Amino acid sequence: MSDYSMTVLLILSVLYVLSLPKRKNDDEDNKEDK
Repeated sequence: MSDYSMTVLLILSVLYVLSLPKRKNDDEDNKEDK
């Protein structure tokens, strides 16, 4: 269970970090469009 929990937390952390740049880029694109 412990290993499984750590793996899930690691995956969630990676997905969260990867999603940050995408959101930032989207915001920049929206500003450029305006």
